[in-house]
Amino acid sequence: MEMDAGQVEDTLLRDLVEIESRVRVCLRGRLHDFRLIRHDRSVILLGRAPNYYVKQLAQHVVMRVAGVTILANRIAVP
Repeated sequence: MEMDAGQVEDTLLRDLVEIESRVRVCLRGRLHDFRLIRHDRSVILLGRAPNYYVKQLAQHVVMRVAGVTILANRIAVP
């Protein structure tokens, strides 16, 4: 049975929410306002990190958990 466009979109959104949740758990509160934006078959990382190490960790967790291409890592570091 094929899914219509709405069902596909719902599945993709649920997947993004699950990935965001897993990144938050892995980083144990070190990443703030984290979210993913889907762009075609890629994602953009957004949020705030206290340092570049946490920013890089977030990127690696997304790559490991999601297996998607990261278009941009726009996590801000002070």
